[in-house]
Amino acid sequence: MYQSNPELMKLQQEQFSVEQQLKQLQHKQQRLENRKSYYEKADRKKRTHRLCTIAGTIESIAPDIKLLTLPEVNELMETILRLPSVQQAIQSAIQNHEKEEPSIGPVSSERHAD
Repeated sequence: MYQSNPELMKLQQEQFSVEQQLKQLQHKQQRLENRKSYYEKADRKKRTHRLCTIAGTIESIAPDIKLLTLPEVNELMETILRLPSVQQAIQSAIQNHEKEEPSIGPVSSERHAD
């Protein structure tokens, strides 16, 4: 009758153990990649929401802007944002923003509805 080589049995067990560890690490890597993707998508969604909110605010202040094409709006915004008084207003808003205490979460639009 054939007897298994103890060294071979030991190596097979070690191989099985290493393969299990490899599967666990691959699974962990996949979970980490999924988490990274989730956070990247969340950041992208926040940015998209912010941009849409800004555009909506501009449209609510100047409703006729809807009649312009995107290149025309772009040119108009560049012209407006180059004005010295507008640049000063932006810098002033940034300075006021930096003086405020950081909030815990996003500021609700309801708070600014007054």
